[in-house]
Amino acid sequence: GVNVYGGAPTAPGGSPEYDLDNEGVKIGSLACGLMALVNFTCGQLITPVTDFVGFKWTYVVAQSVSGVAFILTFFIQDKIGSVVLIMFGGFMWNTNMCIPYILLPTYVPENRIGLATGIMYIAAIVPQLYVDAGFGVLIMLFKNDLTCTIIAGGILCIASAVMSFALRYPTKAPQ
Repeated sequence: GVNVYGGAPTAPGGSPEYDLDNEGVKIGSLACGLMALVNFTCGQLITPVTDFVGFKWTYVVAQSVSGVAFILTFFIQDKIGSVVLIMFGGFMWNTNMCIPYILLPTYVPENRIGLATGIMYIAAIVPQLYVDAGFGVLIMLFKNDLTCTIIAGGILCIASAVMSFALRYPTKAPQ
């Protein structure tokens, strides 16, 4: 509403700035719905894709595409382009939510799935706490311009894709 449409959420109701912000929020909601559709579609395809190219490459490509799309939202101020770029976030959401659950039964013995799931939850929550604490400071530094969080998220997506090259996957499932 603010960056693409030039609106102002604090403007008086009925003013052109307020209406522009509302229009931007509606289009943003459409973008989030399309991102959910991409997420759903990828959820149906992720197992065959990981079987074909492997977990690592599936993760690397999805994180990289999402990261680049998030960063490009800063440079592309076109309304349709912004919706399309936000939609690409569905790739990242899907890989982050599905791959751990595909990996668990593949590489963890059945009698240790509960422990491994608990460790996975902790491993996911700790970085989220850092992001929650850090993004507030980031938003303050950038004078409440929320695009800095999208760019930071894009950079973190690309960083996670690069770091995933250090991961080693076992060649066979445990017995």
